[in-house]
Amino acid sequence: MSSSHVELSEVDSNGHETVVLVPGETTFSLAALEEIFSERDLSRIEEAGGIEGLARALKTDLDKGIPQSEAHTEWKDRRTIYGMNIITSKKAISETIFSIWVGSFKDATNVLLAVLATVLLVLGIIPAEVLGSTPEEKNSNWIDGLGIYAAVILAATVQTINQWASDQQWKDLDKSRSSWKVKVIRGGVVTMVTKEEVLVGDVVVLGAGDRIPADGLFISGDGTDLYVDESEISPDSDLVRKSPQEPWMLSNSEVSEGSGSMLVIATGDRTQWAAGLREDEDSGEEEEEHVLTPLQRRLNRLSLDIGKVGIVASAAIFIVLLFWWFYDEIWGQSWKWDKLPHLIRVFVMTLTIVVVAVPEGLPMAVSITLSYSVGHMLNDCDMVRSNESVETMASTTVLCLDKTGTLTENRPYVDRCYMAGVEFDPSDDRALRQLPASVADIINESIALNSTAWVNSQYDRVGSALECALLDFAETRLGCKTRRLRLERPAERVFPFSSARMRMSTVVKKPAPPQQQQQQQQIPKLKIPSLQLPGGSHGAASTTGYTLHIKGAPELILARSVRLMKPDGTAVPMTNEKRMTMGRKIDEWCARGLRVLGFATRDLPKLKNWHEPPEEDLTLTGFIAFVDPVRPNAANAILACRHAGVRATLVSGENLITATTIARQVGLLRPGFKTGLQSLLATLRNDDVPDDDFVLEGPEFEELDTADLDRVIHRIRVVARASPVDKYRIVERLKSAGEIVAVTGDSPNDEAALRKAEIGLALGSKGSEVAKRASDIVVVDDDITSIMRAIMWGRNVYDNVRKFLQFQLAVAFVVTVTAFVGAASKYGMPLTSVQMIWINIILDTMAGLALGSEKPTPTLLNRKPYRRRSGLITKAMLRNILGQGVIQSIVILVVLYFGTAIFGLDEKGYDHPTKATTHYTMVFTTVIFFTIFHQINCRRVTEWNIFKSIHANWRFAVTILFTVIVQIFLVEVCGPFIRTTPLTISQWLWCLGLGATALPIGFAIRFIPIPYEDFERGSSDADSKQLDFLAHRSKREAFAPVFKPLEVDSNVEAVL
Repeated sequence: MSSSHVELSEVDSNGHETVVLVPGETTFSLAALEEIFSERDLSRIEEAGGIEGLARALKTDLDKGIPQSEAHTEWKDRRTIYGMNIITSKKAISETIFSIWVGSFKDATNVLLAVLATVLLVLGIIPAEVLGSTPEEKNSNWIDGLGIYAAVILAATVQTINQWASDQQWKDLDKSRSSWKVKVIRGGVVTMVTKEEVLVGDVVVLGAGDRIPADGLFISGDGTDLYVDESEISPDSDLVRKSPQEPWMLSNSEVSEGSGSMLVIATGDRTQWAAGLREDEDSGEEEEEHVLTPLQRRLNRLSLDIGKVGIVASAAIFIVLLFWWFYDEIWGQSWKWDKLPHLIRVFVMTLTIVVVAVPEGLPMAVSITLSYSVGHMLNDCDMVRSNESVETMASTTVLCLDKTGTLTENRPYVDRCYMAGVEFDPSDDRALRQLPASVADIINESIALNSTAWVNSQYDRVGSALECALLDFAETRLGCKTRRLRLERPAERVFPFSSARMRMSTVVKKPAPPQQQQQQQQIPKLKIPSLQLPGGSHGAASTTGYTLHIKGAPELILARSVRLMKPDGTAVPMTNEKRMTMGRKIDEWCARGLRVLGFATRDLPKLKNWHEPPEEDLTLTGFIAFVDPVRPNAANAILACRHAGVRATLVSGENLITATTIARQVGLLRPGFKTGLQSLLATLRNDDVPDDDFVLEGPEFEELDTADLDRVIHRIRVVARASPVDKYRIVERLKSAGEIVAVTGDSPNDEAALRKAEIGLALGSKGSEVAKRASDIVVVDDDITSIMRAIMWGRNVYDNVRKFLQFQLAVAFVVTVTAFVGAASKYGMPLTSVQMIWINIILDTMAGLALGSEKPTPTLLNRKPYRRRSGLITKAMLRNILGQGVIQSIVILVVLYFGTAIFGLDEKGYDHPTKATTHYTMVFTTVIFFTIFHQINCRRVTEWNIFKSIHANWRFAVTILFTVIVQIFLVEVCGPFIRTTPLTISQWLWCLGLGATALPIGFAIRFIPIPYEDFERGSSDADSKQLDFLAHRSKREAFAPVFKPLEVDSNVEAVL
């Protein structure tokens, strides 16, 4: 191992390997780093030379992080010694496919079938002379017993494979849910890694809303207090202020206020969070892995109700069969043991009818379609955190949207500048050549010194897209060395941006005297991030005063400015005329849909412990306007919302004019909309229920009383400069009006609104960890198109469950009617218990896989939202179930009663109850083909084209093919065990043709006039071509680079 890596010493007396923390002085076991936390012992840190000595021992640097020299091995040695940042679960390790398979035999029905099969097997082993039975009956007993065993094992195996595959999908999803992005410093460069990639020795950069990825020690703040919410670890804990006296940073806790950095000293299973999880597992207090969703609970209740009907029907069949057994075997005869197998077969047959009649596969079908949908939703950039939310998306009636990233691409670039009294076009090289150097310096300082973003390369950018665009502009167009400028003038105090403040401020030292600047030019160019220790330990030593740089909402900056900066850097008083001129300039840019930031400065004589940022008495530097292109499909998505019965409302922190312009561009506002509180109140006075669209600003929205708000809440289309409180209030009033609300959010302050809404949609590319944890779905790319796809998937879950439900009930109806009529007419049971178990496998497992994996189509958005409490079985479904059930039953009974004459058969099945016959084999095969073709019927509930997109679901085709192959194998090969005889080609074609009649039957049934529910009817004016943009995209398209690379002007330095 190279000298740059941590070295291992000998094994200590306790059998632990030791790590030399300070060579020649102190040694610690690998568990010692964990013990530092468990004991909360500051003296252990002091023994290692403080946090600086601990960092040296871990071969890292508090400013530059893990050395870049380890990157060529991908930090393999460090991972080997300290482990990955992954927590292992005992339950996950112990649960295998074999344990699931064994657990499936605990089902009461399977146990009872196995007991009865054992009795038949024993009776088949006992000599025929003892029971007084014939050799044929003796052989029939053990063959039936083995057949039931084989059928039960096959059913358990198929069910296990299905469940295991579903569980694996859930586990993969859980890994995605439990991961997040973390900012770390490695080799002096701030970069983003996943939580699992965090290593011992990493320096993690933290800000408000971030989640702590591992156990570590607080290094420094940025001049503001750092508060951490540790309620996840200790429910009784309040916000904890971090300091050198309280340095413990616990994994999975959240930063509530401030920003700073920490040194990672324990990861994965060695963290305190992992220790708590192990205690919960040992005590059995861990939460259940999968909580039932509302749809699953409703289906469980429906299964119980249907099961009661099935049990009653099975009881009636049992009574009839028992009567015939008693009449034929016991009445007027003496008891013989050879009569017992017939009685056992009556019990077995009744039990298998119960298995078929009771829809036990419904919950499994929901699980299959949910796991399938949730997995594919991730490809559509929707990471589901709450399974219930997928179902709720089907019922969503209102979308409260952000602008940035949702309606726009969040790929801003600088379009216009007005700085220090000079307006210019940044893309105009001639204007750049004429730009005074003093103005360029002012712009560079305003951008570089007041930023939390880092631009490492064209594709490696850390921070908000807006700040990255500013840094790009400064470096590529103005030739600014932003890293060097930050090194020379580090941040002393930072007042971070929030959606409530709508601005950000940074305090830096003023430039050093010219002599000192010459000395600093000898400093080599280092890749040091903007995060610095308090006191400017890496900057100039001059103490000539401080400068506050502020940027934010332009109208707020303008209102707080009392001076205006000139091109030479001096300031003149801000007159009302100049203020109005600046205001008109802002409005002009906003009317073009540009996003505008205001910049200002203030001189400060010294640092203070400000409770509030000193953001008054400012000198206005100027404004920078950005183009954030509207997403190409944003207008189509808003139109799709209308077709889908979902109302969209823009709730944005953006300027009123900009928000209104964007809303008009995407079609969210109808012509004739009204702006302002006074126009809204005037409309209310003249109209009880206004039909106009309204646009309000946050302060105006706050003035609106609850009674008036409730009257117009459905007509408010845009709320600009909205605060988190405004967003929460909108969600609250919409919910009180009976709406199902989905709301987007990205900042920690949006947590309340995200939790209040039925569906919280966190914006993944720019959202905080607090917002993501409060959400139900993380929209990975922030795109409104992804949100519409989530609605499609939610509706598709309901559709797939309804498809499966109508299929299972129709087939169960056919089997039960056939069994009852056959038993009552003394034709016996045309289907054996093993055949019934095979039918049940098709019902519960195969059909669930085939119909549960149907993909959504954009036409789902041509319907209204599902009502939350609407019945699972609609009138249209009941028509399909009864229509198919009755007609198929008639066809089967015709084959049962007249099959021998129709097909020219020599023997009737009911004349040979324990013998395989061609007659009953054809009855069985016809039932199977009916189920196969009826699956195709059930692909659509109300639509006419049942073959639409059938090629897109390969699982459906594979399932159908598998069912046909197994049926042929059972009939042609397994005859003795399943009681069938081989069929001729013509007989197979007869069965195939009869089963295929399910397709024209289904088509004819749709002509029966039935009133459809709202969510079953499509919009009459919907153009399907307008929804083509919602077609599924590949993973490569979904996770394309967020930032568009900018070309660097090679002549920048020459120009300036």
